Amino acid sequence: MIFYISAFGSVGTLIYLMHFYRLLEFEQRSYCFSLIKKSSIIGSIIAFLAFLSIPGNMGGDFKSIIDTQLIELTLENISGKATLLSLLGFILIYFSCIKKSKISYTLSFLGVSSILLSFVIFGHATKHGLVGQFLIIIHLVGLSFWIGSLLPLRKMCNFIEYEKLRVVAHLFGIYALGYVGILIVAGLIFSYILLGNISSLITTDYGNVLLIKMIIVSILLSLGAMNKFKIIPYLTINQNLGLKRLKNSIQIEIFCVLLILFFTSLLTTSLELPM
Repeated sequence: MIFYISAFGSVGTLIYLMHFYRLLEFEQRSYCFSLIKKSSIIGSIIAFLAFLSIPGNMGGDFKSIIDTQLIELTLENISGKATLLSLLGFILIYFSCIKKSKISYTLSFLGVSSILLSFVIFGHATKHGLVGQFLIIIHLVGLSFWIGSLLPLRKMCNFIEYEKLRVVAHLFGIYALGYVGILIVAGLIFSYILLGNISSLITTDYGNVLLIKMIIVSILLSLGAMNKFKIIPYLTINQNLGLKRLKNSIQIEIFCVLLILFFTSLLTTSLELPM
């Protein structure tokens, strides 16, 4: 779960900056870069520990994490390669944020690509070939934009710049239509591929947890719609009250996202697929 938070925190905030960089003040940009670097550091630690856990599990004791033979086996194992790929991604993203230059764009692109690829070379996506891997990539990009935008948007609520906040929030709602649209479509198709049939949502543990996750996503979608069609327009009528409502709504969205990531971690680590 912490790995997911780190990945979406770094990748998603980069995508957020890509869209809104010119509309943000210096303090807001600095906050985003700080958020990316912190997420990358935590993600690097988690990825490194995940790599060490593989030889540890093979050997069955703590000493196994420094066993050279087991480490060599881990390097040949696809799960080991996936953790190293994510570690590389976090490191590249971190260094891309230290100083803004032409090479930073290349580093950030390579870092994002490495993290996204680490999701698709190991796990459920590999069971269904290129189709499954493509759907996962599309799903992750949409999810990253959505999750990675929440903390920066909440931070903007602390600045008394209602007009810029209103513009950014309005544009976010427009971009979200595309990102969230592909997120939902790709997620539903891939979920159906994994389950095999709709009845598995009710008859299997995996399906039950997936159904809970889908319900929370529906709540999140409702909150997003309320933000776009009610709260954002209200900023022009009553700035203070509109700002308070928007910040409270984002807080609830963040809580829903944490629940979604928790149930996602259960699906990917603790439950068997129905088929």
